[in-house]
Amino acid sequence: MNELLRERCLVKLIIATKNNNKVKEIDAFFDTVFPRSMSMSSLDNLPEFEPWPDVVEDCETFEGNAIKKAFELALHAKRSVLSEDSGLVVDALDGKPGVKSARFAGPAKDHAANNARLVRELGALQEAGQATPPFTARYVAVAALALFPDDAVGEWFLSHVDRSKAVEGEPGEQGQLGVVDGVYLIYWRGECEGEILLESQGDGGFGYDPHFYVPQLGKYMAELGVEQKGEISHRRHALQRMVDQLK
Repeated sequence: MNELLRERCLVKLIIATKNNNKVKEIDAFFDTVFPRSMSMSSLDNLPEFEPWPDVVEDCETFEGNAIKKAFELALHAKRSVLSEDSGLVVDALDGKPGVKSARFAGPAKDHAANNARLVRELGALQEAGQATPPFTARYVAVAALALFPDDAVGEWFLSHVDRSKAVEGEPGEQGQLGVVDGVYLIYWRGECEGEILLESQGDGGFGYDPHFYVPQLGKYMAELGVEQKGEISHRRHALQRMVDQLK
């Protein structure tokens, strides 16, 4: 197939989000990795598959939620899907807010309320002498792929990973292929280490960024520009592991 024809026959990897800015970020990261015939699309730009199922992210791990979302959306569309689940893990809070990061203060997913609860709980531990700063923490992201072997995107991915060691059922570790109902599942985990400070600073970013301090940079995450944040982000680390595994 010549290059012009290839460009006219774009195949889409579905990104399990309605945030087009996130799709642009992922697309830019993979710009030199994927063939020119492959593009990406958010859920909002695929009306032929609407209504999308409302996947209940009720697993106890980021890995479980990312795999579940990719798998259920892929089964719905009969197309390959990339999903992610991410959040904040604070050691002094025994891993909270964890998979409930977006809903830490309730179902409204209110960033200010989530941060207020985070500061309140850490402050209470400090006053009780049960924990002292620095409150070590990390942002965690898990990227998961659900791949159909007869889908153009799935065929490309599966031709670039080792399928000989695929296991029945969900993968038990990152980078391992699992097979459920004929769908190949694989995930990668990325982390960004830092500290939670009770005082906030910076007006950029979102979520817990105003309280997330990055010692290696001497700045809060909310003080970083988009490009600088992208270089150290947990999502980037997860996607880089994916790229590193492709052959």
